[in-house]
Amino acid sequence: MSFQLRKYLDDAVTCIEIPSKLTSENSQALIDLLQELVEKGNVRIIVDLDRTKRIDSSGIGAIVSQIATLRSRQGDIRLANVHDFVREVMSVTHLDKVIRIYSNLEEAVQSYRKSV
Repeated sequence: MSFQLRKYLDDAVTCIEIPSKLTSENSQALIDLLQELVEKGNVRIIVDLDRTKRIDSSGIGAIVSQIATLRSRQGDIRLANVHDFVREVMSVTHLDKVIRIYSNLEEAVQSYRKSV
């Protein structure tokens, strides 16, 4: 269960495709990947949750783990293809006020166009 990376807008935006679940089993791997991306200067990130059917608190924690670092470097993390159950978790925890959520990948990519 690995994460797939794709690049958009002339490699200025990195998209991470999350597998069918993001739980304590693989959340540390996502944290490590995010840290590696930031260290390499990839600060505009989209997390694509289209295939994700299960997520727990450690998965949410992994997603938000690098927000402060990304924003301090004029970057951000955004979510795309968020299913209702994840959207509900984001709403209940008020993380939908902190992280921008987009219905599809194209909208998320285009949201970065102004900052590239």
